[in-house]
Amino acid sequence: MLRGLQLNPDQLGIDELAATYHKIGLKRDRHIFALNHRDKMCAMVVVNVADMGLNMSDLTNSVQIFVINGQFLTHEIIQTTISAVSKYLEFEEIPVLFYPRKAATQAGLDYEKSYSLWVYDTHKNLDHYFRFLKRLLKFIRP
Repeated sequence: MLRGLQLNPDQLGIDELAATYHKIGLKRDRHIFALNHRDKMCAMVVVNVADMGLNMSDLTNSVQIFVINGQFLTHEIIQTTISAVSKYLEFEEIPVLFYPRKAATQAGLDYEKSYSLWVYDTHKNLDHYFRFLKRLLKFIRP
């Protein structure tokens, strides 16, 4: 999941998509923070920001919280964190995605929806995929 979302340490400085958007005058940014307790990371917080025209869903402008160790995360700490990073987003209501769901429940957070994340590494598997698709489409005639 971290690799697919480009959150591994070796991928954090790589944001070609944002640079491409900026070149054509659009905003598509990502801000990444670590939430620590006594020098140990408890969660990674990602703030996604995009122009309204690029916001195909509420998830384009959102806060994502990836809990690594939820032992010290309380409802108050999470609310304070969301409040602190909300300065990057210009909305009254901000979608917050919390992973794993169990950590949200343990921190006493209510949630409206539950999503499944599916990550597919196209760099490693694209050739296999297109071979499969070609075989599959042979049987489908318009």
